[in-house]
Amino acid sequence: AERVAVTLLAEGIYNVDARFGFREEPDVPAALALAATYGLALEPMTTTYFVARSSIVDGPGQMPRWRCNLFGWMMRQSEGAATYFKLPANQVVELGTQVML
Repeated sequence: AERVAVTLLAEGIYNVDARFGFREEPDVPAALALAATYGLALEPMTTTYFVARSSIVDGPGQMPRWRCNLFGWMMRQSEGAATYFKLPANQVVELGTQVML
């Protein structure tokens, strides 16, 4: 019953808080479907999702080089946010940033 909370911020702008348990796999589109009970009916095929992506770049950072290389390798091997949250691939916009360690 407390999975989703919807707050109206301004005309046509909503804040949707979706809560998932520790061992649950988050499914954002399914959680947004629950927002219809609060009067927020979203069209699944016209919804756009924005996610952040960070990439590690070489530069004069503060960490030793071997740690930067290890962390960069782990970042490249990790699952993307869109996959983790079960977002449809053709409706995702990724906004990237470059980080020097």
